[in-house]
Amino acid sequence: MYIHPETNPVCLGQAAYQGRCVASLTKNAALASESTLPVGCHLLVTVMGLYHLLYHSQALQPFDTPALTALLHQARAFNREHHLSACWLHTPDNRFFQILEGEEAVVRTLYYDHIAADPRHHKCRLVGAGACAERSFADWNMGFRVANAAELHALLAAGPPPELVLFAPQPRVRPELLKRLLDFVGDHESEDIDY
Repeated sequence: MYIHPETNPVCLGQAAYQGRCVASLTKNAALASESTLPVGCHLLVTVMGLYHLLYHSQALQPFDTPALTALLHQARAFNREHHLSACWLHTPDNRFFQILEGEEAVVRTLYYDHIAADPRHHKCRLVGAGACAERSFADWNMGFRVANAAELHALLAAGPPPELVLFAPQPRVRPELLKRLLDFVGDHESEDIDY
């Protein structure tokens, strides 16, 4: 795969790349050597790394035990199939807080095309997203914990202020938020969904 500088407007021309064109491949694409590319094109391999995304939302309708259980089973199956790890918090007043970890394209597609578009909740707010060196919840396809309103408030307080999120193109995951989430999960046993 290559992008030829004379035929593709994606190439930025002489000033930016001194007349050279860059071909971008993911680690899953068939790799070619530079010797197989046309003159003037260069190969740039982009390895898709780990990515994590945290969001918070409010359900529009109450989620009873059967609905939560069904959603949890569905999410675990999807995550297993797509090599995602995750931790999901739910409060009795039907708020959700979740971290998703995996390949960037998979995580972003899941969040923007499915989760954020799901009509069962609203006020879906991206708390943070970005590259990560390792998974925080590598052993879980979908961990689940119940949180109360005060615990969720404390977690969200470690995130970016809501007014900052409105103006930032994409808030980053704050280390203190991730630490609080890991501490919360470590301090709370896995619970049945029954309240």
